[in-house]
Amino acid sequence: MKFERTEPVVKKEGYLISLNAIFSSCRDMGMRNKAIVDAYNIHGYTMIEIANYLGISKSRVSQVVKMSTENLAL
Repeated sequence: MKFERTEPVVKKEGYLISLNAIFSSCRDMGMRNKAIVDAYNIHGYTMIEIANYLGISKSRVSQVVKMSTENLAL
C-alpha cells in the first residue's frame, strides 16, 4: 500500500493550522516525527517550511516522511 499526499486544507490567506500549533504538543522525537508527517501530508506545508520552523535540514524532513511512508507499506 502506497501512501499518497492528500490535498492540503488551506484558506486563501494561509494555512488553517500554524506550525506552532502543530508542534506545540510534541514531547519526544516520535511525536515530532508524526507532526512532521501531518504538517506535510495533511496541512500542506512544504518540507522547506517545516525544516526552517524546526531548525533542521530539508533532507531530515524528507527522511522522516519517507520512513513514515515505508512503514505504512508494511
